[in-house]
Amino acid sequence: MRHRSPPLDILTITVSLTAILISIFRPDVAEASKYYIFATVMLLVGIPHGAVDHIISGKMYDLSDRFYDQLKFYLPYLTLILLMGITWYISPITGFILFLLCTIYHFGQADFIHLNMPTALKNGLYISRGLMIMGLVIFVTPSVSFPIMESIMNIDITVGSLINQYSLEIALATMSQHFLLLAIATYKFRENLNTSSWYLFGDVTLIGTLFWLAEPIIAFAVYFGFWHSLGHVKELKDFFSNQNKY
Repeated sequence: MRHRSPPLDILTITVSLTAILISIFRPDVAEASKYYIFATVMLLVGIPHGAVDHIISGKMYDLSDRFYDQLKFYLPYLTLILLMGITWYISPITGFILFLLCTIYHFGQADFIHLNMPTALKNGLYISRGLMIMGLVIFVTPSVSFPIMESIMNIDITVGSLINQYSLEIALATMSQHFLLLAIATYKFRENLNTSSWYLFGDVTLIGTLFWLAEPIIAFAVYFGFWHSLGHVKELKDFFSNQNKY
């Protein structure tokens, strides 16, 4: 989870447990409301959470409002989007794999950037965390995720596929590798931790429980909205607060 914030932690835990309980005891309600919940979360916090990245970049790299300075941000940004779009058009499989790799790192980095550990180990934890998240998203409920992936990549991954046959085992493996690496890292650098190891493991357990038991669309909406996006919003608030001190 992002930088600790008791109000956000309480909100995230409450929303997660509510999603799990509704999915278990009122699956009809979860099924009927999943797209409304997803759309609401995306509109309120999902899309807006990256809306001021250009301002953050400007302050970090001392860019002015002049066209040339703004071009330093927008040109690489838009070029990467264009290259990704071209790659996806030419080879949907390659485009999806690149997108998946970027997502894995992005989710992990956003959740664990606050950890006080050596850079190489942090990068390993970023990838480990992202693998767990995407492993849960894709493999816990393949009946939902696989058709989406098939339409994106224009391939069949369900009929007679070992990935489909052992999807739950793969999901469990992605969680297990993260628990193992996190346990090693937090023990070896326990004196450097700025977050309780119990907090970190509780966080992983709650995410796993959420994806395993909640309706999958709702589970992703809760993770993306409350772990990823709101955590980023808090970091933006802290960033601008620190900027105003100088």
